[in-house]
Amino acid sequence: MEVNSLRKDTVERLRKVKKEQALTVANILEMLEKAGYYLSEATVKRVFSENADPNSFKCRDTIAPLADVLLDFYNDQSGTADVEALKSLIR
Repeated sequence: MEVNSLRKDTVERLRKVKKEQALTVANILEMLEKAGYYLSEATVKRVFSENADPNSFKCRDTIAPLADVLLDFYNDQSGTADVEALKSLIR
C-alpha cells in the first residue's frame, strides 16, 4: 500500500473513531498523555480538521501516537496489510 494512501486512510479512521466515540480534543490529549505521548493541542485539532491534508502529517510524530491510542495499532494482531504497513512505517 502506498504511503500517502495509508496515511490518508489512517487519518480518516482516526476522524471516524473521534466522531463515533464523541471524543473531544481534551479527551484525546489526555489519552495521549496517559500513553506517554505529547502532541500539541493545535496539532491534534489540525489532524481532526476536515480541511487538513492527511499527507501533511508525519507518520512517526503525529499519526503513530494517535493511531496507538485511538486505533490500538500496536496491539492489533489482525495481520491486515494496512495495519502491517503502518507498523513497518512507524518502526
